Amino acid sequence: MISKKYFIIICIIFTSTSYVYGQYGFNTLRTQYVEGKLSYQQYLVYSALNIFDPKQVPQNYQLDSTTLPIKSGTFIINEIKRNWDLLDSDSQKLLTKYFSRPELQYSLLSASRRFRIHYDTEGPHKVLEGDYDKNGIPDFVESAAELFDHSHQMIVEDLGYQPPAPDSSGTGKEFNIYLVALNRTYGITWLEELVPGKTNAYSCYIEVDNDFAGFDTKPIPSLKVTSAHEYFHAVQVCYCYRDEDVFFMEMCSTWMEDFVYPEVNDYFQYLDNYFRNINYPFYYTNCSWFEYASCLWNHMITNKYDPEVIKKIWEGAKIEKKGIM
Repeated sequence: MISKKYFIIICIIFTSTSYVYGQYGFNTLRTQYVEGKLSYQQYLVYSALNIFDPKQVPQNYQLDSTTLPIKSGTFIINEIKRNWDLLDSDSQKLLTKYFSRPELQYSLLSASRRFRIHYDTEGPHKVLEGDYDKNGIPDFVESAAELFDHSHQMIVEDLGYQPPAPDSSGTGKEFNIYLVALNRTYGITWLEELVPGKTNAYSCYIEVDNDFAGFDTKPIPSLKVTSAHEYFHAVQVCYCYRDEDVFFMEMCSTWMEDFVYPEVNDYFQYLDNYFRNINYPFYYTNCSWFEYASCLWNHMITNKYDPEVIKKIWEGAKIEKKGIM
């Protein structure tokens, strides 16, 4: 966590910095849709393809190396799943292969036996190379297993959150993590089945980028924050999921990155434009930066009071709506 003094310094620094980024993730697509320049179907299809196969997206709507990376594709993916019937048959056929579990060559069980890390060593999902200990398992994969174990320890064992629901359709009893190629996107938590006995809670699995190539934050630090961010989403959706809570879910998961791995501070990259738009409402989201930088509120609350406050909010979340699937 950051100290109160450091928090104030961050605010001053980033309020005075210059604007350096052009596009802000899916906000460009959303704006084009709202302005009537894209249909809703185009908005959904381009959003998905920007994550999985950006070459199929018209250049004006592509997420490229100048675009701030998306912390989590979780919520745009769930928006597409909810509105699947609004897509025509050609669009559904185009996206279907991306909306099922990846089939990868190998897997590694983490030391705690809670996580199974799925990966490829060749092909489009080939993980970052390197095998320092010469044991035949890429170091990146071993790091993923260790980092998800650590994230579980911090979030569930130390902070006391309830663990995610069991993976409903994965292989074995472990929680499944898939290392796959995701364009400018750190990870995705895929909501699957409603948890028996709960109204709006879901089982899920997680996808994480396979090498973090082209990200400003180096691969292992990126893997650290993604393990904390996406695993906390998995925890959150086992309490409840509601569309109107997306802003808070992202705030909390970005804060959790810094709580679990305080040495990384990956979220700093989203603060510049945040402080240039402080007139936006607290619940504003654009799937790219505002909801991530809003984690400063969580830092303020936990520094002033206690991290227990955030957990009490999740424990007290009201479950009012039916499932989204």
